[in-house]
Amino acid sequence: MNNVYPEKQASILIGDAATQLSLQGINIDHVSLSYYLGKKLEYARSINDCLYAEVICIALSMLKENAKSSGQCCCKYKEWIEVSLD
Repeated sequence: MNNVYPEKQASILIGDAATQLSLQGINIDHVSLSYYLGKKLEYARSINDCLYAEVICIALSMLKENAKSSGQCCCKYKEWIEVSLD
């Protein structure tokens, strides 16, 4: 049985990002959501929060791949694996 908790957290994070952008009067689209989540990912990396970064990566993957997580983001042994989101 797969653990779906990270995917649920990622979905909540996307919803939170959309709400924040809406409250700021910013048009909500994949570009603005990806940018917002990218800034959150930079912050998570700066404080070395692997779990938060993992959820953000899943959210970015879901945005990029139409709700399919790629599983390419991880923080095993505190080593960052860079993922191109282009």
